[in-house]
Amino acid sequence: MANITLNTQRLYLKNASYETIDTPQSFRTQGRPENKVEMRMNHNKLEEDNHHEVVLTLTVTTKIEDKTLCTVKAEQAGVFKIENATEEQLDQILGTNCPYILYPYACNAISQLTVMGSLPSIILQPIDFNGLYQKCKEAEKTQQRNLEQTEAAQ
Repeated sequence: MANITLNTQRLYLKNASYETIDTPQSFRTQGRPENKVEMRMNHNKLEEDNHHEVVLTLTVTTKIEDKTLCTVKAEQAGVFKIENATEEQLDQILGTNCPYILYPYACNAISQLTVMGSLPSIILQPIDFNGLYQKCKEAEKTQQRNLEQTEAAQ
């Protein structure tokens, strides 16, 4: 059996946005900023053999108390060539390894956009993509079992 290979072909910022609310008055807002982070991931197979695009989207909303200061969004993408993987292995690589590669670039984009908006740099904490992947798979299995039980009861 051949070894699984994962090669990063290209990394790119697919989309980015930065929106401040009520500037320049918001610069006077006092208090400790809190960041709410939302993350989405998707992937699709490309025409070239064994090539996949993975897009990691981070959206960070910064607030002080109930006042929103800014919303920053970065869609960090990459093209990855993955060979010799079963469907299950491919799914796991696309859901764990690829976003792990993309995450630091997305964090950097978020941080740079925030600084360019004259606010303090946003430093995001590391994410356990393997743990998230396992939780998603467990949730899918539970949902499937519940669906099967509901269908059997009817």
